[in-house]
Amino acid sequence: CMTPTAQISRPLVCSHLRITGANMLSTTPAPVVEQHILDCLWRACCESQPVFLEQLELAAQVLHLPESDRSYRSQFTDNYAPLFPPTGRCYRAELFDACMSQSQDLTVNGTQYLLRPATLEKSMSLLCCVQKLLDVLKHWSQTPPTERYRVPDFKPLLTIFDEAWAEFEKYYINDLIEIEARAREPIVRATVFERELQALERRCELDTAASGTKKREQHRAVRYNIRLPVAQNFAKQRLPSSDGSPVSKTLLASPASRTLRNECVSSCMQSSNSDLTRLAETASKRWADSPLRCVLQKLVEQIADLNASANIRGRGRADLDLRVLETAAEVFLSSETDEQDWKERRNGACSATRAARRLLASQVLSGFVEIRIYLTEVSDRLIFVDPQLSNNETLVARLTRWEESWELGARFLLEPDLLEALCGVAGRIGQAPRFVPEFTGFLENQDAELFLILPRLVLLCAFVDPVLMALPASLLPHHFAGADESVFSCDMMSLVQQFEQVCSNFSPVECPEVLSQNSWQVLVRKAMMGPGQGHSTEEHDAAVDRFLHRLEGFSMELQRHAPESWNRCCSILTQCVEAVVASSHTQRVSVAMCTATI
Repeated sequence: CMTPTAQISRPLVCSHLRITGANMLSTTPAPVVEQHILDCLWRACCESQPVFLEQLELAAQVLHLPESDRSYRSQFTDNYAPLFPPTGRCYRAELFDACMSQSQDLTVNGTQYLLRPATLEKSMSLLCCVQKLLDVLKHWSQTPPTERYRVPDFKPLLTIFDEAWAEFEKYYINDLIEIEARAREPIVRATVFERELQALERRCELDTAASGTKKREQHRAVRYNIRLPVAQNFAKQRLPSSDGSPVSKTLLASPASRTLRNECVSSCMQSSNSDLTRLAETASKRWADSPLRCVLQKLVEQIADLNASANIRGRGRADLDLRVLETAAEVFLSSETDEQDWKERRNGACSATRAARRLLASQVLSGFVEIRIYLTEVSDRLIFVDPQLSNNETLVARLTRWEESWELGARFLLEPDLLEALCGVAGRIGQAPRFVPEFTGFLENQDAELFLILPRLVLLCAFVDPVLMALPASLLPHHFAGADESVFSCDMMSLVQQFEQVCSNFSPVECPEVLSQNSWQVLVRKAMMGPGQGHSTEEHDAAVDRFLHRLEGFSMELQRHAPESWNRCCSILTQCVEAVVASSHTQRVSVAMCTATI
């Protein structure tokens, strides 16, 4: 069958037949010229199909045979038009292969499409012409050279072949165009929903801006004792545009003109943050019963269908629903509220948790933003999208990114306990650079040692705060009794008791829940060094080393029990820790600047 148009690129190359024939035509009798042509056709037939078709075309040109009507090519789509010029025979090997195979269907994106009966009929007619032509050439090759003075009249056969070829080309390419259009329907529908969603988003932004302008003018009217009708008329004023048409003044107050709080962020990050905020507002509960939500729902479902048919790099899931996107939007927007900022100023732990939650939400939102950007980019050139959707590398990469982001959100954002545990662990580990400066280097360089340290710290954090036990419980379920993270297996219970004994050695009044900052720092330092490092003869240090040796066994099990799950968890945990470290640094700089100002 004919391959996608992007793969048809072999040009026709003039052979010696055309040059020799043109010279002989003026000086040599026609029978001799025809004998030479038959010899070349037979040699080309034995060589390869492309060479044979090339020689057929050149033979028709040398003999000045009439060319069949090919005006139908003007109706071909833009991706086929360059391959089939308006004039010229242009015999392509791909069409010849399709005729010879006599296939009745094509499979694209896992769906079987049948060719029209008329196309199959034209294919059979062309095949019969080819067979007759090959019979003539075979008979000529078997004729002794002394008897080749009688040249068979093969010119009418070449004319009939050209007519049959043109008919088959017309029907077959039109079938391909129709099949490709049907194969592209998933991405075409997605681009339609994307355009609708963008239009609704712009309308909502204008309505929001207009509502804000009206409220500000009402407040101004009350404050300065301005009559309300005057304020309303001012809000409804029109400004002339460059072409003289009236433009609403509210267009000047778009949300895109807002400045970000952090002025140190680059322009690229500003654009990204703006896209995430816009998507979060679109997916928020504010528009739950609006047409905006309805179109967003259709777009998410269509992208899931597109993922199932095109994503060969990931899992090709078709269940990428809207719940994860909604939850991510709520988490993202809640991290920007003034109330949350007020809590941060009171408690640094809240700041760390907020940074981790915001990162998780941003990961999900950015995955969806990327696929939306792709749909916008290809919306005006869909005809050049490979109908075998899995052949479009950018599309597959964006779908894979969204699928991974969705799975991340489904694992953590839809599970409040697991989300709290992940953010809590990231918050605790993110404070480590304050008393273990070399840990910052591990994060920046992504050293192998970092990935040996992380599982130890995850378990330590869970032992210190039982709320965080949900994270190791999700990775080592066989060490916990069902969904209850407070009921352990015998081995895990023994390790927890040994940890409690180590904590009691620091101070008789201490327990894991109220472990002092100094004691916690000592455990973290030793955990980073690893078991057996920093030998000491003191009984207290010996107990810590014994505990770390047992902890190392569970640390290895944490990595190896479900490697894929741990790798994903480790990846997002590392990013969350980096976000916490960056947030802590920014907070310290802000406090220092405020202190210096005062």
